[in-house]
Amino acid sequence: MDRHMHRAFERLEIVETGRRRRWSDEEKLKIVIESMAGPRLVSATACRYGISRSQLATWRRTFQDEPRRIGDCADVRSSGVHAGVGAAEAKERGGGLSHGDHPAGRTAGRRRRRCRSKSSGAGHCRSGSVPVIPVPGALRPLHDLMEAHVLAAERLHGDDTTVPILAKGKTVTGRTWVYVRDDRPFGGQAPPAALFHASRDRSAEHPERHLAGYGGILQTDAYAGYGRLYDGNRRPRPLTQGLCWSHARRKFFELADIARSARRGKSAAPISPLALEAVKRIDVLFDIEREVNGRSAEERLAARQEQSVVVLADLEDWMRTERARLSRHAPVAKAMDYMLKRWEGFARFTTDGRICLTNNAAERAVRSLALGRKSWLFAGSDRGADRCAFMLTLIATAKLNDIDPQAWLADVLARIADMPQTHLGELLPWNWKAAEEPLALAS
Repeated sequence: MDRHMHRAFERLEIVETGRRRRWSDEEKLKIVIESMAGPRLVSATACRYGISRSQLATWRRTFQDEPRRIGDCADVRSSGVHAGVGAAEAKERGGGLSHGDHPAGRTAGRRRRRCRSKSSGAGHCRSGSVPVIPVPGALRPLHDLMEAHVLAAERLHGDDTTVPILAKGKTVTGRTWVYVRDDRPFGGQAPPAALFHASRDRSAEHPERHLAGYGGILQTDAYAGYGRLYDGNRRPRPLTQGLCWSHARRKFFELADIARSARRGKSAAPISPLALEAVKRIDVLFDIEREVNGRSAEERLAARQEQSVVVLADLEDWMRTERARLSRHAPVAKAMDYMLKRWEGFARFTTDGRICLTNNAAERAVRSLALGRKSWLFAGSDRGADRCAFMLTLIATAKLNDIDPQAWLADVLARIADMPQTHLGELLPWNWKAAEEPLALAS
């Protein structure tokens, strides 16, 4: 136990039999062990030794950082709570903590010996039939390799979605951020991957921290929190902004959705002819993109310069002319303003063949999280949200590479403990798939 923890324990005093006394570290450890021997022993243990439940809870939280010491103390050969208390005196105080007399000591000792005998190379520890696997710790090296791979991309797709995080008596609206590397639309050979992060809020400092060393292209929606990433004074260099045409088109589509208006009946808003015209003009750009998807960046850029630039210029002229005739409160005017105020970011795809017309790659990555919220409801803590983001990185990357996440994770957990550090790359989803293909053909 370090010096700071020792001082903290020296300040902890309790009342027993009408007088105050100090508990040694060994005594506190043994009392904590006894309270952990069963689900209903906390109150009984606290009452037995004349301490409050809150005091016992404080000791348990403090010793959570030293689980090895707790396990070791289960086998300490002693006849009482401490060296100055004999077995008879311990029993008079409520049964004592004799390793031979108390089921807590016997149970903890058996559990520790069973863990030693059944532990595997991957760090498995079995108590009964339930495996205890330190998954995030074991898979951290693979996660770091994936993170480095994502941040080495020329272009990233970024997005975020809400995730409720449990707080005191309520939940707060946290955020899960995703950054996707997918070079396939412009003919890139690098395997796709996704990187997730979690935060308690949506402040701009989070994407700045996530992308602190990145200097490529970032495709996102028009969220203002990304603004400082494009600042010319940013170090190491500003990011190149590419905005999503799917977001822009959706605003017009909702105003021109005839089928949806028919379903809503009399309560539906009137169909906007201007919104319908805007959708038709934007769809021409999407038709051009379908033809060049998967080609090299040079070929995509050449086709856009030849076809998309003309369509884009006509769209801008039409939109600015119509916008001048509209009230600022008109719904279609707000959809036009969303684009016209950020026109440079929307038009940048005509100057760089690597930029996609949409940010759908990131939206597809967060879709599973949005669907999962209906099942798991909320994250239990900030740490739980971080663990969720950690596992989503592994699962989403496996899916992007057409790998079954469950089969891949099971195989990786069985092999990673014996894998040399220099060969960890062989367990990445895209390499793991290549290693399994000969086996599949042979079978």
